[in-house]
Amino acid sequence: MKNLCGALLALSILFAAPAARPARQRPAGGGTSAERRVALIIGNSAYATNPLKNPVNDARAIARTVAELGFEVMKHEDLSQNEMKRAIRAFGEKLRAGAVGLFYYAGHGMQVKGENYLIPVGASINGEAEVEYEAVSLGFVLAQMEDARNRMNIVILDACRDNPFTRSSRSGSRGLAVVDAPGEMLVAYATGPGAVADDGDGSNGIYTQELLKNLRTPGLSVEEVFKRVRLGVLKETRGRQKPWETSSLVSDFQFAGARRESPAVGGQPPQTSTSSTQQTPGAATAAPKKKPITRNGLVKAAAISARAFAPAHIFDNKDSMQHQDRRTFNRITLIVLDSLGMGEMPDAAEWGDAGSDTLGHICASRAVRMPNLQSWGLGNIRPLAGVLPAPEPRASFGRCALRSNGKDTTTGHWEMAGIVLEKAFPTYPQGFPSEVLESFVSQTGVPGVLGNFAASGTEIIKELGAEHVRTGKPIVYTSADSVFQIAAHEEVIPIERLYEICETARRILRGTHEVGRVIARPFVGETGAFTRTENRHDYAVPPPAANLLPTLSGAGLDVVAVGKIASIYDALGVTQDLRAKNNDQAIDQTIRALGAETRGLIFSNLVDFDMLYGHRRDVEGYARALEHFDARLPEIEAAMREGDLLILTADHGNDPTFRGTDHTREYAPLIIYGTRARAGVRLGDRESLADIGQTVADNFGLKLGAGRSFLGEIL
Repeated sequence: MKNLCGALLALSILFAAPAARPARQRPAGGGTSAERRVALIIGNSAYATNPLKNPVNDARAIARTVAELGFEVMKHEDLSQNEMKRAIRAFGEKLRAGAVGLFYYAGHGMQVKGENYLIPVGASINGEAEVEYEAVSLGFVLAQMEDARNRMNIVILDACRDNPFTRSSRSGSRGLAVVDAPGEMLVAYATGPGAVADDGDGSNGIYTQELLKNLRTPGLSVEEVFKRVRLGVLKETRGRQKPWETSSLVSDFQFAGARRESPAVGGQPPQTSTSSTQQTPGAATAAPKKKPITRNGLVKAAAISARAFAPAHIFDNKDSMQHQDRRTFNRITLIVLDSLGMGEMPDAAEWGDAGSDTLGHICASRAVRMPNLQSWGLGNIRPLAGVLPAPEPRASFGRCALRSNGKDTTTGHWEMAGIVLEKAFPTYPQGFPSEVLESFVSQTGVPGVLGNFAASGTEIIKELGAEHVRTGKPIVYTSADSVFQIAAHEEVIPIERLYEICETARRILRGTHEVGRVIARPFVGETGAFTRTENRHDYAVPPPAANLLPTLSGAGLDVVAVGKIASIYDALGVTQDLRAKNNDQAIDQTIRALGAETRGLIFSNLVDFDMLYGHRRDVEGYARALEHFDARLPEIEAAMREGDLLILTADHGNDPTFRGTDHTREYAPLIIYGTRARAGVRLGDRESLADIGQTVADNFGLKLGAGRSFLGEIL
């Protein structure tokens, strides 16, 4: 009988050098033996209860491998809590000299209330309350590395995901929580959150076995290593175990060797293929151009609850995948310009949105310079003031209706993935009922709530922020959308506590009151000058499994999520999550994703259009944001390869000239560009955003339950 033991692999790349320190020049190829490397390797197997077979073996194998890759290795086995902490502190001291750091831990691990702990040998844990005193917090490890301020750190945790102390745990949480670490980070997991990983029949766990195969491969980028590991694990476990990554990287790293030429577009990368030489401008040899977001130090794990799906679902499209070599596009990038509606839909009056026209009214407000979008055919879709039709459009174009019953972010994005909602998510324009708030206060332990009405997020913190600071009561509010939003000052309710409160709210809001999203809305500042931060986090309803994302990843394709995409789909089917808090970060991450060796879908959301300008009814800000996106569009185009296709669209409208502060029921623009795609094709008004998902699926020989593919029209 196989011993099922979870494995979380967290690989974090941190560029934490302070601004005053000059950026170090990186060796060509993303790290070579010329750059000092230090590794701390810990393997814990000899537990008095629940002993493990493979951690010491895995740690020894990793130690040998990274030593070959030029790391100075500090290796320890079966450590107590004090011994682990001493080793971690010593490791942190070595990193202060400027070495690239690698921390590897194999052994038991668990989460309590969203925070991860590594379990030492000899720990005596009789209940949740004892964990923090008997175990070693992952935050302790990350803090040592952050304080070292070295150029780069890598953390690998091969930790059992089955809580070994479930019987004494109130929560019985399964597995380790998804983590955010300071600075640049890529977190790769041996299996999805909430699932278990196969320990294997040999001397190494299956995930570590595949990792060992790929770490030594010359020229592979971090992303390529984990893509190959993921495919290997899927094959070895026949789809039972599916590795996962989340990332905020904007720079490159290679474990072994120098960069080589990219493989030919259209086929699987050969065994010796390496990452593309195409990179985000300025990101190859210098420190990142933006200061990493640090969330006031360490952030507790924000749990993203992904659902594992049955092995049969992963492979039921296998026969179709045999035909994908006849398809034109190796990779499709879908960018959602959040809320960029393009004219009222026929049923807009039923939603109170007659006369709404987000893009039309912005263009009518002043001359909006969008030469690149204009050349692609934006003005050919319908008349727009100042945006003339292109005589020979470089892209194909049209509009998509929203067929679902709703006009919110979740509804629009789900429909793009082939889910058409007949029943809308519930909304609460008069506030949430008393039974919801009573459960919320009781289960979260907060001293009460403020607000409980529909409001603009910026206005409600102006109105209630001072009282919140005085009383400690979180501000609860909603909008015309199906959302339960919780605003709190970061110094009154710390980020990690706010996320914990939101997770509880998400568990409460099920059944009759299952809103589309619970949203953490932190803010900072003083009375009269409160401002929201970029530490927002969404907790979405998990979508039905039969949608585009798991259909693609289940067939062995990449699904790279940029921005809030992973949270919208509750991470279902996502193979890599690239964090981005604003439009510029999302564009940077999209360009980075285009530079990696992937095959499948890159799915990005540009949130600022909606969050900063639509809801705040900032017409001028919206116009400037459109001009800025247009100015960066050539960077995205330059990062595309011959076999790439780019689709631009929106999820709903949010007319900044319209009454109120909420979304509007509008068509979404549809622009399709690629060097192999036909240009100038008028795709007309599509019946559903699901046509986009069906087209993506069709490109890879797959099929969804809703939507009509336009692939044949652009070939």
